[in-house]
Amino acid sequence: GQDYVMDSQEVVYCSSDGLSVELAFNATKDITYINYMYVSPSPEDKLWIYANSNNPYGEVIFSVNTNMVTEIHSVKEGFDSNDSCEDFEQESRKFSLMTLFLSCIPVMFTSSFLYQRKNFIPSMVLSFYVGLTGVVATSYLSLHPDVPNDLYDVIKWWLAVSGFALLCLMSYLSLTQRITSAVMSWGIFTFGVSYFAGTMMVIEIFSNFNDGGDWWRWIVINIITFIPLIVVGISLGQMFLLALGAIGLMMDVFRFTTQL
Repeated sequence: GQDYVMDSQEVVYCSSDGLSVELAFNATKDITYINYMYVSPSPEDKLWIYANSNNPYGEVIFSVNTNMVTEIHSVKEGFDSNDSCEDFEQESRKFSLMTLFLSCIPVMFTSSFLYQRKNFIPSMVLSFYVGLTGVVATSYLSLHPDVPNDLYDVIKWWLAVSGFALLCLMSYLSLTQRITSAVMSWGIFTFGVSYFAGTMMVIEIFSNFNDGGDWWRWIVINIITFIPLIVVGISLGQMFLLALGAIGLMMDVFRFTTQL
């Protein structure tokens, strides 16, 4: 049999007579790692190599005879990346649909029912909006389970756009006196926080915060969010909107002082 074997994890050199050394196995790009080797006794006289492979994917077994002829004997298949992705998408879609029909939609219907009762509960405005946001998120994941990373973009635009639209609606209902003060307070709280957080996420005001870049983001957020919240808060007499606007101005001051 072979007198000695030298293994560099990528290249295997063998000698059958103890004098001459020949290249027996040269790992190509498809072989990622040689795990271990075994020399079978006479009369077989073969070097067995157990390695990891990319093509075919999995664990492979080679043999090298005394003539330095390499032969593949078996492949222990690893997982199929395509099948794994498909399984992940199916599981993600199932989980999203279960959450949609067993949690988000029931929350919306329950909130709507309790709100429309004779002795309505004003806080149902918040729970209804949370359920509606859940419907948006789970619907997106059920339709596009292959790109879950884009859910952040969907949510930030949903919070900004829906928050703005519903704040306008609440302002109109308040000015026309078609809404109670309790419902108005809950609506201002829910949609004010949504718009405040959504616009900051969309504009990404904390992008490049430490290096002093992207000042235009702070100018825009003041024009479309901080200052309008203060103006609307004064017009409607809503202290919570004033507080949100004040928090925004305090963020401006902190941003300015950190760059001095």
